[in-house]
Amino acid sequence: MCQCDEERPRCSRCVRLGKVCPGYRQGVDLIFRNENRNTVSKSRLQKSENSFALSTRGLHPHNQHGSNCGTLTQTLLLRSLFPSQDDQTLCYFYEFMMHTMHESDHSRYLHLQLPTLFSRSRQDSALCLATQAISYAVRYLQSLSALRRAIQDPVEAKSDENLYAILLLCGYETITFDSETSSAWGSHVDGACALLRFRGQEKLSTPLQCNMFLFIRRNAIHGHTQLSRPIDPIFDELADAALPFENPEDRLLSVTIKIPQLQSSVNNIFSKSRWNIPDSDIAEIIRACESLDCELADWANNVSPACSYIAATNLNPTTYSVVPSLFFIPDEIHRYSDFYAARIWNLYRVSRLIIHSILLRAESELCTRSQIDRETLKDIHSQKVVRTLVNGICASVPYLMGYDLAQLKRPTTSINSVADKMWPQDSMVKVDKSKHTGRFSLVWPLYLCSSVPSVPESQRRWMRAQLHWLAENGESYAKLLSKAQSQTLFGRPEDFRFDCV
Repeated sequence: MCQCDEERPRCSRCVRLGKVCPGYRQGVDLIFRNENRNTVSKSRLQKSENSFALSTRGLHPHNQHGSNCGTLTQTLLLRSLFPSQDDQTLCYFYEFMMHTMHESDHSRYLHLQLPTLFSRSRQDSALCLATQAISYAVRYLQSLSALRRAIQDPVEAKSDENLYAILLLCGYETITFDSETSSAWGSHVDGACALLRFRGQEKLSTPLQCNMFLFIRRNAIHGHTQLSRPIDPIFDELADAALPFENPEDRLLSVTIKIPQLQSSVNNIFSKSRWNIPDSDIAEIIRACESLDCELADWANNVSPACSYIAATNLNPTTYSVVPSLFFIPDEIHRYSDFYAARIWNLYRVSRLIIHSILLRAESELCTRSQIDRETLKDIHSQKVVRTLVNGICASVPYLMGYDLAQLKRPTTSINSVADKMWPQDSMVKVDKSKHTGRFSLVWPLYLCSSVPSVPESQRRWMRAQLHWLAENGESYAKLLSKAQSQTLFGRPEDFRFDCV
């Protein structure tokens, strides 16, 4: 082969060597070279690599630390070189949600499995339609219809894709919450529980199945605590299979799962006429509460250092010119390792608050019967515990809202200039709104704490103001709850169940 010297009309090198000059290559030939065989080979190799990445993603319960190779974006690109606007929106939603999830949370693990499940599902399947519903709020009704059809088939009803589709619909209800459909989230959780029972023990053999089980258990515990109703025993029956995949939150939930049953039993006892309740029943309530409270305290004493927190800022200076009874600021602020750890600690505090509310009801009844002063040693202890728990939740607010804790200070101006303001929102420190925060996880703790009878009025107003602020800044649940009083602490069911994590 010789290199063309591009002499015209003939290549001089071809003439000298006695070769027939094939002519000059056109520019288009340089672009559209005949590489069909190489292209097909490369395409097959790339497709094989993508399929392998998608099919092997998440085979280990702690495989969240690697790069996100199996993204939904890649899955959709395998279907089309030019994704539709809907597919691009779906990919954006997937990537955005990934950044909001902590690596230890089952939600993140399950989210990482979506590309695999999506790629092997039909476009008219419940899972694909539910994915589209949660991504850009369309095809919700179609996904419900597809799910109803699927669960009529005994084989399809046991598929991982259909159980996952229900979890996506739970997420849809959380994101698009509306007061007119407030019961929908709880209905989906009930549906997931029923499907778990139908699937049985044999469907808890893979990491995906165990993580779905733990995710559903968490939502079921929260929902049934809000209703004061016993939880499905399936979660106790199948718990051992998921033990290798438990995280610190799950170990806490393995204790709090007993709370709904305790609430229900106590309500059944107190539904009787006061004088028909044996003293032994009340004594048993107190014993059960104290035992469960000790289990929760043991969890707190033995929790992983990765979930610990510190009092980042002390806001209790000696020069305090604002009247405390009129204006509230937490005495200290807590800094956590991450929003996930803060959420777990507030779950712990809320759980103990519920237990101590039951304990106080039982002790009050016992004191009334014995005609003794209610300010007994146990009663005083419970009130102190309640104050500590409520203060702990208040101390988590600035961190979960995304404030730079190092810059937050207590105002030292006169009462006239701050009485109509709210801290920390009216401080000089502003939140970086481009960053993810843990605001959503504050709704349930603030709602519950603001209904504690013994809370000082200034602190109650502050917590209510925080709920109003959350409502004004897009937290849809807070819009409804900021105007209501929690019933959980009084032994009554909430008006509806809602996602609180």
